[in-house]
Amino acid sequence: MKKPSAKKIIGGVTTALLVVAFLLALVSLASVLMQTLRGQEASLFGYKMYYVESDSMSPTLEKGDMIISKSIKDVSPNKIDKLIDEGDVVTFKQEVQGIVINNTHRVVKDVYFDEELGAYCVVTRGDNPSAPTDAPIPISAIKAKMIKRTTTLADLYEFLGSTSGIAVVIVLPMGLLLVSTIYQLVIKIKKPAQKEDEAPKKESASREEEIKRQAVIDYLKEQAIKEYLEQKNDINGNQKKQ
Repeated sequence: MKKPSAKKIIGGVTTALLVVAFLLALVSLASVLMQTLRGQEASLFGYKMYYVESDSMSPTLEKGDMIISKSIKDVSPNKIDKLIDEGDVVTFKQEVQGIVINNTHRVVKDVYFDEELGAYCVVTRGDNPSAPTDAPIPISAIKAKMIKRTTTLADLYEFLGSTSGIAVVIVLPMGLLLVSTIYQLVIKIKKPAQKEDEAPKKESASREEEIKRQAVIDYLKEQAIKEYLEQKNDINGNQKKQ
């Protein structure tokens, strides 16, 4: 058995890795999409994505941007003091007119104990020059620290939330799956018919091959007999002369 070449092995491994990477990306995208459609915060491997809905952080963050933030689960004073420093941009829960929203601002005062609230807090403020300083934010309200701003994911997020995005991500794959299923079904139906048509042709070809083979055998037999008789006659003729 011929062993596969190194080139084929490398090609096979590369293809397998690409398929795995594609499937992981597809699963990740599906997970983020499902969370978004359910109205949940998109989270993946301990990172969250937040959509900027105001210009309070302009020019650092513009309305419509999306940020990738590291989730903060342990908000105890000892831990939060090591995770958050003055100058960091954090996302926190804030109540505005009785509605709890996510707000993303920069920390302008590090963790301290607010006697009035009786809790450890930070002070935040938007980067927009016109933005006021926020009221003290209890560290228990802090959800994540910004890692990176991205406009590409913002465009993707906006697209996935649109009717076209839902059609591309859900309807189109279902349509392709349906077409593929129908195509495979048609092929399976056609194959038996093709085999039935090919069977007589194969039988006829096999018969012709057998006839040709038998003709060659008969010819060889005739030639062998002819040569034998000629040799025998030559021997008899030589004996008579002697």
